[in-house]
Formats: sequence, structure tokens, C-alpha cells
Amino acid sequence: MNFIKVFSTTFFLIIFCNSARCQSISKNVFLRLYNLEGKKIATGYLRSINENSLSLSKSRDIIDFSYSEIGVIKTKRGLGQKLILGASIGALGLGFFGASTANPDEWFGYTVVQGATGGAILGVLAGTVIGVMIDGLKNSRRFKIDANEELWNSFKEEMKENTLPAKKDSLTN
Repeated sequence: MNFIKVFSTTFFLIIFCNSARCQSISKNVFLRLYNLEGKKIATGYLRSINENSLSLSKSRDIIDFSYSEIGVIKTKRGLGQKLILGASIGALGLGFFGASTANPDEWFGYTVVQGATGGAILGVLAGTVIGVMIDGLKNSRRFKIDANEELWNSFKEEMKENTLPAKKDSLTN
């Protein structure tokens, strides 16, 4: 039984640390584009930016947008993704931990199913709270463009200054 406890704890920590590491070393700039009416028209990673347009890559597709079509640009991902990711990791990790620590013969004993269910419920709650906290710590930006050339040029300069050196070349086209 001790092996299962050690294994489940190690498994949970590896998954948690790996997901945090993967998000922190991401070098691409993720953008959400909204049209002039405020409707989301695209999401993807910034591939290039030039005088009149920007290119986003999503999967293997590359999509170009003129600044005259863009109302608002938001960086990073929304709250929903962090809530789902946090709740999923919490439910799986604590559900597995609850199932592996079950011992119905103890004074406050519980079965494997009860442990998995209780752990999953607590994991969803804890993961959701962690997702909200992570969202509060993210450095998300909102750029109003409204088909205005001055605002577009300001956005371009901001992206060139705040993008990693490896990506600066691709932003100048």
C-alpha cells in the first residue's frame, strides 16, 4: 500500500510541475483577435506583422488579417482554459490519491470508490481555485486597434519590443 501512495504522489507532482514548466517556457505570443463589433474572429500564435496586417498560425494554417478588420487584440489565453486545466489536473491527481489511500478497515475508513470520488471533488475545487489564481497572475494585455493606423503602429512597436529576440526577425517582414 505504501508503494501506491508514493507512486500516486510522485505522479501528481510530475504532472503538476511539467504543466507549469511547459507554460512558462513557451516562446510564442498567443493572440485573440476581435472584429470592430467585438466578436472574436480568430485565435492563434503571432507569426508575423507588417505595415498593414498580421499573420496568425493555428495548427498548420496561417491566416492574415488587415488592421482595418481588427477592433481589439488580446494577448494570452482566457480564464476558461486555466479553469478547465486546473480542475482536470486536480480531479485526476486527488482522485487517484484518494483511491490509492483507501483503507476501509481503519476507524475513519473509506472504500476505493469513495476515496476516488471524494478526491476528485476536492481536486476540482482546488484546481479551479488554482486556475483563478494563475489567471490573476498572468500578464495579459489588451490592445484597442479600431482600424486606426496610429493604434496599429503602437501595437506593432509593442510587439517588436516585447517579443523574444528569436521572434523579432519574423515580426518585421
